Amino acid sequence: MRITLHTLAALLGVLLAVAPVLAERPEDERVCGGSPDGKIKWCITLKAPNVCGGPDEGWHCDEVGQCWCGPETALTWPGDDGSGWPLVAREAMDMGERCKIGRHEGRVIGGCTVAGWVCRGDWCQDSAGRAWEARK
Repeated sequence: MRITLHTLAALLGVLLAVAPVLAERPEDERVCGGSPDGKIKWCITLKAPNVCGGPDEGWHCDEVGQCWCGPETALTWPGDDGSGWPLVAREAMDMGERCKIGRHEGRVIGGCTVAGWVCRGDWCQDSAGRAWEARK
């Protein structure tokens, strides 16, 4: 297969056009946590706020106008419902798990031995693949 100078110039033009978009996308950040005894561990790959990341993830909104990212089955807004706990914690507590919230390097980190969540600024993500805007 021969690549002509014209084809090479066209490919270079496409790369230069896409490069700023690729450069603007923030790096994913991996945050891990676990139970104090070290038996249960969880990790969350934080994506940029309001970005859903993957073919099986999507943007959902409820009738009140609260929106979030999550898998196809994520039909409930995962943020704080007034209880002070996000959905992943409420689900864990329904199963009898205990949850704790702390701060580390400017992030709010919560864990329930079987699940966890991280808030970075006004954007949170949980270990169940859901992400939402933190409302104060």
